[in-house]
Amino acid sequence: MPNTYSPDALSFSPAEVAQLGATDATSAPVDEVVQVIRTASRWEAEARMRRIQTYNRLCEIGDGAMTHLATRGEAGLAALQALATEGDPGLSSSAIWSLVRSGHEDVAEACASALAQTGAADDRRAAKATEILADWRNRPWRDEPPGAERGEAGATRPITDYGPPAIVTIEEIEAVAEELGVAHITPAAMMLMRRSLMAVPTMTQVDALPLGASRFGGMPDLPADVPWPRYATAPLSFLAQIRLQDVHDVMPEAAVPATGWLLAFFDVDASMNDDDPRRSRVIHVPGDAELSRRTFPDDLYAALRFGTCQVAFISDMTAPDTFEEPAAGDAEVRAALSFEDADAITDVFTEIVGARESRPLHRMFGYPQCWQNPVLAQAGQDPDDSVLLLQLDTDERMTGPGNDGFFWGSGGRLYFVMMKADLAVGAFDKVEAGLQYT
Repeated sequence: MPNTYSPDALSFSPAEVAQLGATDATSAPVDEVVQVIRTASRWEAEARMRRIQTYNRLCEIGDGAMTHLATRGEAGLAALQALATEGDPGLSSSAIWSLVRSGHEDVAEACASALAQTGAADDRRAAKATEILADWRNRPWRDEPPGAERGEAGATRPITDYGPPAIVTIEEIEAVAEELGVAHITPAAMMLMRRSLMAVPTMTQVDALPLGASRFGGMPDLPADVPWPRYATAPLSFLAQIRLQDVHDVMPEAAVPATGWLLAFFDVDASMNDDDPRRSRVIHVPGDAELSRRTFPDDLYAALRFGTCQVAFISDMTAPDTFEEPAAGDAEVRAALSFEDADAITDVFTEIVGARESRPLHRMFGYPQCWQNPVLAQAGQDPDDSVLLLQLDTDERMTGPGNDGFFWGSGGRLYFVMMKADLAVGAFDKVEAGLQYT
């Protein structure tokens, strides 16, 4: 998709965002801090509408200023109360959150109650405020010391329990086909499946992992002579480190090198419509390289530093998505089917894929789980010529001190794709990344 974003269409510039973030909320007058919060909220709404992920930085500025308000005595507390009760869903939600995080639950409850009582004009706003307060009370980590952030060492992160990995089995395919009354199409359905590696994250701290361990988030392990990748003037976010021996232990036929590591970086803060290939980077580090653990660049702000999850790989099967165009081999199988049987296979695959949409799906190889458009067949290419190197889903398990984990648009997915011919010669600089979201 071409980049349709024009900086001229925005009412603010990157320089103005930087200037807004330079305000010292610990010493500036309270009314000036409130103005920073209001401006950040207004620009954030515009950034979201135009799908410009600068809203991450604006959110960080606004929430950070609110956190400081909670430490500014009676004047700061009164300003937070005013923001929490004025009805704007973004401001009231963030203000109530700041109040409970700073130990003022009684004040937050009073604000939520006030919103609920005046919610006739907009029940959604009142419901949102009440939901945040209830969420806080029900979470086991509400007893953390005031100011503790999720993702820090020692802090307990509230993460959904997704249960055991939901791999696709032959038995499930047979059962779904039987339930739909089309058991006879199981052999053809199996021919259309592709093997994949499901990546299963487990929350940990980066210091608990040895150098080179497969993981999502945290800080990367790189040779000293490999610079941290950047796009324009900004550092890319580190997303994934894959130890290739882990891949071959589960999938010996995988077309990636047998040793070394793949590290994936992405410009999370760029426009979602920005198709510049430089906004993503996949680095192959040879197996004999000497690794050292990097620290985050100073100009990579907290919202773009993700928490750490150790990653294990298990074998899985994937079904072609309804958005994905069939590859040549798949087309031959489909051509041999009657219209009714082809339709029945689509129904079976829809059931199998749909049963997994409520949980994050991270994987290497196989079919991607598309949200909107083909991933392997972009730009009219034959999907047989492309390979899904890595799919990263929205996932709160990678929550860091300044964010809620991997969050692609409104709960979408990030895909790293390359041509098979490039993979065969190890040309990982040709990998391209793309976002899709609901």
